[in-house]
Amino acid sequence: MPRPRVEPLSADRFRIEFTASAEFLRKLEQVQELLSHSVPSGDLAELFERALEELIHKEVKRRRGAGTPRKRRELKPDSRHIPVEMARQVWERDGGQCTFVDAEGRRCNERRFLTFEHRLPFAFGGPPTVDNLCLQCKAHNLHAAQQVFGEQFITEKRAARHRQAERELAPKPDVFGKVMFALCNLGFRRKDAARVLSGLRENQEEPEVEPLLRAALNLLTPARA
Repeated sequence: MPRPRVEPLSADRFRIEFTASAEFLRKLEQVQELLSHSVPSGDLAELFERALEELIHKEVKRRRGAGTPRKRRELKPDSRHIPVEMARQVWERDGGQCTFVDAEGRRCNERRFLTFEHRLPFAFGGPPTVDNLCLQCKAHNLHAAQQVFGEQFITEKRAARHRQAERELAPKPDVFGKVMFALCNLGFRRKDAARVLSGLRENQEEPEVEPLLRAALNLLTPARA
């Protein structure tokens, strides 16, 4: 899919072009219908601006809280959790921008892919406090980790995450299908086998074939006696 095209027309006007799916168009037409009274022209720029304002409001609220005082929960000594109120203070202090400063005093201007990071690493006892937290972009977070933990450690962590991702994406065997096939070959009616397996499915997230088959047989055998 081609990348969106942004063309400046003047100091405060831009032409934006992008390719969208049929589902996107359907949703856009639905929005035009729903807002036909408040935006009778169906102007796309106004609709998009309204949608972006709503999305920004939602995301700011999710990241920084609603701005109203809330009861602070006690954190466990080993907790990495950052309370919303604390996150809001850090975000406002750092201006929603990466805080990395190079040797010449120039600050990174990245405002995307930001994360809350510990100045004194959590692994070394760094607390989740406003003074010890800062915003960093992905690249400078990696740079800081390499400086603290070393390149080999980061490489090993990356490899571990990659292996975990491969395991999660790997196709899982259809255990229930195999057990269903076995039960039907043993002479059980498909309807009865499906009923029993449906009940067992709710109680077993990642079953193995043999234990599942034994459990199904225990439930089905009395019914055949």
